[in-house]
Amino acid sequence: MAERTTHSWTTVPHFFVVRDVDTGALNEARQRLAPAIEKSRAVKLTYTDLLLALVARVLLKHPRMNASWTAEGYGGTRM
Repeated sequence: MAERTTHSWTTVPHFFVVRDVDTGALNEARQRLAPAIEKSRAVKLTYTDLLLALVARVLLKHPRMNASWTAEGYGGTRM
């Protein structure tokens, strides 16, 4: 695994996108939902949990976003 990761990082161009976002609604949702989830499930609700749930919902509405590009072109959806 380490060899493949190193190979990926040294042979494939990488780019990063950085953007400032207003997370006020996300903070409010966590404050509203966390107590009930922590009580019923005995786990701490994290921002990552909320973001993953949001991404999953978006992908259900926009399945073409869950795709990849290959050497031959558009790889289609993976759903």
